[in-house]
Amino acid sequence: PANAVGLTFADGTGNKVALHAVNFPAVASNDFEQPAAGTSIFAADIEICAGPTDTDFNTFDFELQMPDNTTQSNPGFGGKDPALTSGDLAPGECVRGWVNISLPSGLHPGYLLDDGGTTTIKWKLS
Repeated sequence: PANAVGLTFADGTGNKVALHAVNFPAVASNDFEQPAAGTSIFAADIEICAGPTDTDFNTFDFELQMPDNTTQSNPGFGGKDPALTSGDLAPGECVRGWVNISLPSGLHPGYLLDDGGTTTIKWKLS
């Protein structure tokens, strides 16, 4: 089952992942980095908190599931800052940032997926 935006869930490894908000189509955080022509940016405000062991995180763990069940995972240029990138977290440490995914204009995602743990987390977007 899909989870609601605003809720925190476990990823199967003891880590917690929260989707605080979505912004679609996102407006770029600065005038110098704009989305490519014919594309829109989906931005998700994500927070990841490590469980009892060291963990890594990566923006590439996130993708969008479209209504036709295809996925989009292209990192978006011209999205929201601060961007969630990649790194390591010590036990109990948290990181928060925007995951930016580029979509062809006119497409509307149905779900945001996090495949970073042993259990896929799925948030319903519409």
